[in-house]
Amino acid sequence: MKNRKISESILNRSVLKLITNKNKSVVTGGAAGQDCSVIDAGDCYILTSTECALTGERLAPYFAVMRAVNNIAACGGTPIAASAAFILKEDFDEKRLKDLTRLVNDACGECKIQLSGGHSELCDGVNQDMVTVTVTGTCHKSGLLSVKNAKAGMAVIQTGWIAMEETAYLYDEHKSELLEKLPVAYVDRAKEALGRACLIKTARIAADNGAIAMHDVAQKGIFAALWELSVRSGCGLDIDLRAIPVRQETIEFCEIMGLNPYEEASAGSMLVVTEKPGMLIEALAFEGVSAAVIGYLTADNDKKIVNGDEVRYLDKP
Repeated sequence: MKNRKISESILNRSVLKLITNKNKSVVTGGAAGQDCSVIDAGDCYILTSTECALTGERLAPYFAVMRAVNNIAACGGTPIAASAAFILKEDFDEKRLKDLTRLVNDACGECKIQLSGGHSELCDGVNQDMVTVTVTGTCHKSGLLSVKNAKAGMAVIQTGWIAMEETAYLYDEHKSELLEKLPVAYVDRAKEALGRACLIKTARIAADNGAIAMHDVAQKGIFAALWELSVRSGCGLDIDLRAIPVRQETIEFCEIMGLNPYEEASAGSMLVVTEKPGMLIEALAFEGVSAAVIGYLTADNDKKIVNGDEVRYLDKP
């Protein structure tokens, strides 16, 4: 079973509207498309982000860490430590627990943060192990980035490639099926998805070279991330579908498995809003980070996806 976020409508009416307790130190709390909380700690901000992973897909805990880390990086913060809660089946396998812990710890290692604590318990009401990861970081007050600062006319840049997270899942879980239709060398290119998911370096380069705002592309894919960017910024979108970077093996994998790469998990990709797209892309390229302008924010509320002569409008995720 794959993790799926609840719809934005349900989130708003059944979660966000019920949050009534306020604290003046909480600068940014829960909101649709807002994946990182910001807390005023005096001389700096403390940032937290939480992600959950059902473990039907072996790599899910690894990518949960990456998404939480990237959420903090997208706000201009520096991730420091992670805590992990393991909710285990009553008949859990200790070897399985070790494997889950290693996945979380390895992801922390790639991001140069520490797995500093957590919690574990058995539950007879679950049929699948679950891992919840919370990452904490800090941010200089002058360096905090918010999507609310994005304005009409600014360029939207995508770093990395969409659906690389899903590509890794498919390779890990369905390699034999893929090999029935694709060459071994081609399928094995999907290994590159691991080791490319941490966006701390990408976010720092972007922040130093004209980024106004950043938004991590995560579980629901690029279309959902673009919707969230539009709603949080109060701007419309004019996006060129053909400009969205996607690797050919991802397209092939998704076609074989009946998936839409534009709606699949994409940890390792980020949307960056800037007034200086040329300078930012050049700076990223110098450090070996792939990026492309995929469109612009607009002054209306239309969320257009243009594919040649065809125009479609994004649906609420």
